[in-house]
Amino acid sequence: MSPAAQLRLFALLASLSQASLESGMPPSASSSSLKSGAAVPLDLRKWVGKRVLLISAHPDDIEAAVGGTIALLTAQGTEVFYTIATNGDKGCANPLCAGWSSEQIAATRRQEAFNAARVLGVPEKNVLLLDYEDSQLTSYPFAQVKASMIAAIRRFQPQIVMSWWPYPRFEMKPSQGWADLGYHPDHQTHFEAGLSLLMPEIGPSPAQVEEYYMWDFITPSHYIDISSVLDVKIKSWLEHKTQYPNSTAVSTMLTGLGQRVAANTGATNVRFAEGLQIFS
Repeated sequence: MSPAAQLRLFALLASLSQASLESGMPPSASSSSLKSGAAVPLDLRKWVGKRVLLISAHPDDIEAAVGGTIALLTAQGTEVFYTIATNGDKGCANPLCAGWSSEQIAATRRQEAFNAARVLGVPEKNVLLLDYEDSQLTSYPFAQVKASMIAAIRRFQPQIVMSWWPYPRFEMKPSQGWADLGYHPDHQTHFEAGLSLLMPEIGPSPAQVEEYYMWDFITPSHYIDISSVLDVKIKSWLEHKTQYPNSTAVSTMLTGLGQRVAANTGATNVRFAEGLQIFS
């Protein structure tokens, strides 16, 4: 990361902390830290020989956002790693879970995360679950969450990091609540902790993070054509059976999402896409 990018990172981290202290409301991402303009195709071949770390708040986040990209990366031999912050113990949309304890739900979702990753070519040993309570990430000391992320980056030593877009998207449904704006407090917390991984002093064996991306369905700076692996992405997400028991609905949802992202990028001759916003 260049010195100029490091300065922007310090400024963004400072503004995030100050905004949270003053208002308790989710801040907006600094426009100076994000690329703007038409999305361009991301050539994944440049990541051959590199290590890619995805950090997410919940066990089912990653596959929905960038499952196709992961399938393409592992197919070319790129090493991919996951760090999942919460254990998903509060969420089950399948009647099968009725009466289950939070411990049972968490254990099941843990195995689902391993299964879904395996479909995309990511082995279980590359998946780290931090086991924070679902939807409670903001209740933990930020220093504790950050320390967990630092431990992950020391373990996996990635050059590329990706995480969820953390802030509300008011252009989606401006009259609705935070959830309808694509916002979740767990996403914001793990994103801000993830940014701290780019600090150069995290030793003892700091990874040289070269690029940091947020997955972005609305205004991506880069896109990946996933038309050839959409079926693999769908199969992977279906492993989260506690969340998505209806396979037809999952297929329809992910197909529609891929089409919408492709349209939002302005790409031609791309049926299904995933989008990323680069922080640089």
